[in-house]
Amino acid sequence: MSLVHVIKQDAYDTATIRRKLEDCGVVACSRGDRVLLKPNMLGAFRPEKAVTTHPAVVEAVAGICVDSGAEVILGDSPGAVSMEKAMAACGYEPLVKHMGLQTLDLSRTVTVAGTHFRDIRLAAQALECDCIVNLPKVKTHGQMLLTLALKNLFGLVPGLGKAHWHLRTGGDQAQFARLLADIAHTVLSRVRSVHVADGVVSMEGRGPSSGRPRQTSFLAVSGSALALDTAVCSLLGFPAGDLPVLEPAGRLFPEEEHSVELRFAGFDREPTLPVVGNFRFIEVESLGRPLLFPPFLWRLLRSWWVPMPKVARDKCVSCRQCARICAAEAISFAGEVPYPVFDQAKCIRCYCCEEICPENAITVVRPLFRRLFQPGRPKSVPRADENNAGENGQAQQ
Repeated sequence: MSLVHVIKQDAYDTATIRRKLEDCGVVACSRGDRVLLKPNMLGAFRPEKAVTTHPAVVEAVAGICVDSGAEVILGDSPGAVSMEKAMAACGYEPLVKHMGLQTLDLSRTVTVAGTHFRDIRLAAQALECDCIVNLPKVKTHGQMLLTLALKNLFGLVPGLGKAHWHLRTGGDQAQFARLLADIAHTVLSRVRSVHVADGVVSMEGRGPSSGRPRQTSFLAVSGSALALDTAVCSLLGFPAGDLPVLEPAGRLFPEEEHSVELRFAGFDREPTLPVVGNFRFIEVESLGRPLLFPPFLWRLLRSWWVPMPKVARDKCVSCRQCARICAAEAISFAGEVPYPVFDQAKCIRCYCCEEICPENAITVVRPLFRRLFQPGRPKSVPRADENNAGENGQAQQ
């Protein structure tokens, strides 16, 4: 059985977070250890947007490691901007300077073989460390429903290599889940790890970047990524069996990590589950072939059925991050057009463009043909900020 500490934490106060993490005793390293801190650094998003791991959590963990005499490396591989630009926006740059942290070297890579995929290229430095402290942000995800500890390790794939994997798995949720399980198992079977989930303010609705920040007031800490993801599902009231990555990961990780013991700290009374009420999960559209369409017809009708990205021209700032992240080359800025143009025939519906857009200018819409078959459903796949769900469901005290 794997232990998961659930710590009540209402605010991003570095000193308080550090003290509580030290009290639970899971985040620990020795003098001379090389420790990689792996936050969720999706892109150049400010901390208050709740897209990335808050700098107060990163600073608290870094302080524990530095004061233990460890050599600390901080880094992630953002999707469409440089790590330096992302670090500045996310609030990590001052930590690197005043704490003397190193940054992850993404130029050196190593190719590893997983159970399902044999040629996974990862940042070599991650596998050379003595310990990885994995720092996921608790939030919803357009393809994988929630992005937690297992999913966060996908950030060890350098740069646009992540877009390559979206193209290779073709928008298939089960295939992508197997890839995530392979990466997590390959890394965590070689390197000692600790996992600290930032759920002080989470993201609900249309995550991982277009949802709404939600006060959820907890940190979750464990030595097992599988156990932590299972535990966070129960804290939010999400059926763990519905989280796509847990099924393939469960086949790869040891049996003892499948059972979870929750140990609560800082709550006025023993909480009942879910700890967070009325959390707004993402509405995920099926990308597969409906039974009424035979395979030969599906090839013709797929682009008329599967929800597609669409740009709000008044929000677009022509940063072109969407075009850079699109491995299918389905996005172009033709001529003098200042906004992206989507080639629906090339688009694989991975929705990376929506995920990476810093202005929330890209939405996902259901084609007219699908709306005719499913009357009553809105044109746009809803985001959290389009309704009031979850506003009053705070974490238990």
